[in-house]
Amino acid sequence: MQQVCKALTFPDKVAAASLLFFKRFYLTFSSLDHDPKNIMLTCIYLACKIEESYIGADQFCSLDLGSWRADSSQADEALHKLDAAGIDKARGAAQAALDALMLTDAPLMYSPSLIALAALRAGFRKVEVSSGKYIAHVASKQQEVAASQDMENAAPPHEQLMSELSELDKLGQEGAAPVDDAEVRKIDRKLKACHNPLLDPDSALFKQHAAAMQQQEQDQRDVKWQQKHATNQAKAAELIGQVSSSVTQSGDEPASHKRKRSDEHIE
Repeated sequence: MQQVCKALTFPDKVAAASLLFFKRFYLTFSSLDHDPKNIMLTCIYLACKIEESYIGADQFCSLDLGSWRADSSQADEALHKLDAAGIDKARGAAQAALDALMLTDAPLMYSPSLIALAALRAGFRKVEVSSGKYIAHVASKQQEVAASQDMENAAPPHEQLMSELSELDKLGQEGAAPVDDAEVRKIDRKLKACHNPLLDPDSALFKQHAAAMQQQEQDQRDVKWQQKHATNQAKAAELIGQVSSSVTQSGDEPASHKRKRSDEHIE
């Protein structure tokens, strides 16, 4: 997904948002029901709209589909000793660490600020610059928050922060591991073999289910029509009964009453 976004020159924020959408989608749904390739493109298109990098649906579909930027601010005093090449090297390492973390479950488990800090530390480590002072500064801020919220049973902020950064480093190593194309093709074949046939328009089961649903809808329409027809017949019968009753009562009127009405009419 990151390669697609880079090839299409989308901003890094589009790649980051699309990856997060992709991961959250499969927290609820199964890859056996929804093809990851289709969901990937859907997430990229949605991220373009959310991150204000609009691209029309027609233009997006016609594309050849064959990460936020790390903060370059000098977060530690030691960065002052680096030249432009060192800064670029640290920035590149931080960006690579961030890209690797975005391929893992880190965005679902940790806050964006903590992920950014882990990436920044990886950049410092690449150029052999200590990030200890900056991490201590962040931990002190967390200590102030913990004190204000009376979090007595919480782990010391510095120890907790270092523990979380270590876990992120492990996740980053997993995300940076090279992808075996043969293994990907093997998984893709398994996915196609195990795909839910009820969601495959070309499968016999899908067509059978669709036909059954259409027949069920037709039966429901027939039942509604019969109920409406029966109701209309009952109303018509009731109206006919009322008219017949009125005519009968008019025919049974006494002769004296008829003569009286006739005399009144003559007068």
